[in-house]
Amino acid sequence: MSRNLSRPINLVLRAAPALGNGADPGTFANDLWTPGRDSSGLVNAASWALVPRGRWVEVAGTRMDALDSVVKAALPGWREYGGAGLGAWDGVPMSWSSWAVDKDGGRLWLFGGGHNNSSNNGLYRFDVFKMQWAVECLPSSTVGLVPEYLTGYNGSSQSFSTYYPMAYATVAKRDAGQLNAINDIWHDQLPDGKPTARHSYRSLAYSPVMNKVIMACRRLWTFNLATQTWDYKRLFGDYISPLPMGQAPNPNAFVDDYYVSPEATINVYDVQRNAMYWTGYGSSGNGRQIGYDFNNNTWWQARLPFSNVGIQASVIVGRNYTAFRAIADNTGGPGYAGEGEYKVMSLDTGQETVSSKVRLAAGLALTDFRSYANEDDLPSLTYIDPINRYWTWSAMRTGYAPMEIDPTTTPWTLSPKSFTGAVPQPFGLLGGKVTYFAGLNAVLFNDLATRNFSLYRL
Repeated sequence: MSRNLSRPINLVLRAAPALGNGADPGTFANDLWTPGRDSSGLVNAASWALVPRGRWVEVAGTRMDALDSVVKAALPGWREYGGAGLGAWDGVPMSWSSWAVDKDGGRLWLFGGGHNNSSNNGLYRFDVFKMQWAVECLPSSTVGLVPEYLTGYNGSSQSFSTYYPMAYATVAKRDAGQLNAINDIWHDQLPDGKPTARHSYRSLAYSPVMNKVIMACRRLWTFNLATQTWDYKRLFGDYISPLPMGQAPNPNAFVDDYYVSPEATINVYDVQRNAMYWTGYGSSGNGRQIGYDFNNNTWWQARLPFSNVGIQASVIVGRNYTAFRAIADNTGGPGYAGEGEYKVMSLDTGQETVSSKVRLAAGLALTDFRSYANEDDLPSLTYIDPINRYWTWSAMRTGYAPMEIDPTTTPWTLSPKSFTGAVPQPFGLLGGKVTYFAGLNAVLFNDLATRNFSLYRL
């Protein structure tokens, strides 16, 4: 369904980020770059000049878990629960999550965790021109939360994504016919009103029109960067019928498929119309798609490519949206297994303009790819503007391998991509945690809190 694009939008203008002019060059040796910064924290131009082009380098001092001391200083008694058997903070980025990206402003935001992976529900920002993490919104204090929540899966059926005292209150309010779709309670928030930790999938986006971070997972949430608050929350599905549903919910089932988003959510934010395309699928198979207009807070009918498949990679290129189903060698395997299908949709018309399957480059065969595994749920895709190529990491029988997609051929061609330097190896679930920044003409990569950022300067 096409939409009226004549409506004016008001962008929140920020000064364009730039490199610092300080004298400290930092250091570069053995593919490890230690940035030198000016007094405001910006990476100095003299330091950036040390970074070689055409090879991967590691950026010292960019581990996300360095924020642990910052959070604990602000919230006495706070601790991380979960951890998924990795570093304590690794459960935040590695658990089915992706960045919200401000490409013009050089900022990334991450909200993740959930299930048994992490209880950390903070919103965290990475400033590209500072090469530093910061706390955008502190997580909830863990002091005083019920023990059942804090044990997560480590001793009960509870989940860090659901706060059960809030769920009981929600059911009672809904049974009384008093539950509202907008800015009311639900099981996905903690007593302080902040969202619980969760697998955010590809649901995060940055809106320069509203100056907000959008999270379209479980409910539709927005974080106002000006007021530093989660200022809006809305149930999915209230476009179907008014709340309550007119029937008493199962008191043991707090997820209602009509009113919350399923798993594997994808939020495609269109800055020109200040609206989002959204789809979710998930383990339950309850696939749905819808659009949301933030100008007047209304739902509208929309559909994304592969809308019945949440396991896909995607990126916006100009006024087009590209979706790619990564290849998996699964004869008779799950529906998640793809064969390199790709689709392009116009954001202006909402219509698909390209639909095909990649051609494998010479020497590459389907049997080189491994069978689908859970860690392949979030394949990656980023578009490199200056060279008109897409980069992705494919799950091969020998491990993850970087690949390049050439959109100038018909059909597009998938080829192994050879790199030099400290080439990053994904842990898994890479998703949208690799992206190209035109401001630095570089690709940034980071998938674990216990790893430094990697970057490739073109």
